[in-house]
Amino acid sequence: KDHFRCLGNIINVCIDLCDYDLNVQNLTPIENHKLSQLQFLSINVPEIRYGSSWVNHGEIKGIVAVIRYCLGLGFHYNDIAVLTPFRGQLSFINTALKKERFPFFSGTDPGILGQQNIITGTVHRFQGGERKIIIFSSVINNGEPGFLNSRVNLLNVAVSRAMESFIFVGSLETLSKGSFTEVLKDHLIRKGQQLTLA
Repeated sequence: KDHFRCLGNIINVCIDLCDYDLNVQNLTPIENHKLSQLQFLSINVPEIRYGSSWVNHGEIKGIVAVIRYCLGLGFHYNDIAVLTPFRGQLSFINTALKKERFPFFSGTDPGILGQQNIITGTVHRFQGGERKIIIFSSVINNGEPGFLNSRVNLLNVAVSRAMESFIFVGSLETLSKGSFTEVLKDHLIRKGQQLTLA
């Protein structure tokens, strides 16, 4: 029951999602106060079909901007992970990071996690991983976030990988359309901070 990974506002999302009874330990507060524990970058761009998956190019541009912002605040590549529920989106995220010449590794190889790389992956593949900053791309804007609301553990894992800051990139309005994602939206609005990036 003792929880040591996440700062309070982050793990409180998971407590509300899963009705956990946790003893949240007083962890060292985030060193850089310009980055709050819960943040969101509102992107309202429609997703498009990519094979059997989905892609949202607007969110990918937002992810690149958020990474630049975090690096500008003094964080390092190995402080950051970018997660998404969709393999199609992951493929295009990796292409964008390569184009930007950001060092990254897609997966959870323990030998890579300690190196100077941004980690990218699907939520499923990042179970057991952690980073100071999790950037989460939800992808779906036009439709309903059914996949994220099919099982609570998907959203729970995504949020609880963040040690110091969870940054949501996507449509808050779409989060309102699901019972689990509505919980995340509520926390982002009440406790989070909106990012406005040039």
